[in-house]
Formats: sequence, structure tokens, C-alpha cells
Amino acid sequence: MDNNELNDVIKELILKFKNTIPKENERLIEAFENYLLSILSECKNNNESKEFIIFHLNRIADKFISYNIEQKKRELLEDENLEEIRKMSGEIFNKAKSILKNKEEPLEQDYYEVIDSMQEICRNVEEYNKEEAGRLISESILDSGFITNPENRILSFRLARYKQELDKNEEER
Repeated sequence: MDNNELNDVIKELILKFKNTIPKENERLIEAFENYLLSILSECKNNNESKEFIIFHLNRIADKFISYNIEQKKRELLEDENLEEIRKMSGEIFNKAKSILKNKEEPLEQDYYEVIDSMQEICRNVEEYNKEEAGRLISESILDSGFITNPENRILSFRLARYKQELDKNEEER
């Protein structure tokens, strides 16, 4: 596999990407380059053909190039506070899924402290990630309501989708 050709493809894609963002966004350009390099490495590890790698890199780059600046930042730049909220939200969601799937008894655990903590962390989330953080917190509030009272028929979107999948799988049996 010709590494020079693949490196040239990546350089070309970075230049295209750079032309779609305001000046002085080196951190964003670097994050995009690192993302492409990680895709390249993954493809090489999977012994993908050069043609596939080029196609895949172009497809991914086109997706990012089409995004507006906020979407680019949201997808490429790490926000540790948002990641912490995602982690906490994921833990609550996993517990709600477990109760739903295994028909476990509700928990007496009070999730208000966890939700309050998530809201506190949200104050430090990057501005372009505030909407996503708010959505995760809202979903977590609904999921925690289900955990403490499974008879509650108000489900988060994600838990409702999970329930639909469970119901569908049961019907197929």
C-alpha cells in the first residue's frame, strides 16, 4: 500500500476542511487530522484495500465538510464536562434498561443528587455542547423516574426505543 498516496489524500482533505472554517481554528484542524489518521490506522489494521481506504476517508471528510462550524466543533473537539455528563447519563440509562428488561424491583436510590451534579457540570460544558448536555440531563431525569417507579409510563426517548426493541424481540419469539 502506498503510504505517500494516502498521506496526500489526507493532506488534500485537510485543506478542503480548512477552507470551510473560520481562520484561527488550528485546534479544530488538528482534531480533524487526528480523526482522519485514526481512521487510516484502523483501516490498515483491518487490511482494507487502498481504494476502500480512500473512499472511506473521502466519505468521512465530506460529512465533516458539510457540517456547520458548531457541528464540527461538537464532533471533533473533546469536552470533558460533556463526556462526564454522558457517562453519568449512560449509567442511569443502563440501570433503567436493566429494570425494564429483567423486570427488577424499583430502586429506592435517590437520583436527585446525580441529576444536580450533572446540572452543575453542565455549567462548564462548552457553549456549542450545551444543547446536547441538556438533552442528556432531560433523558436522565426521565430514566431516573422510571428507575424509582417502573409503573411510571413516561419514558425517555431512548428508553422508549429500547422498550420497543424488547417488545419486538419478544413478539418474534
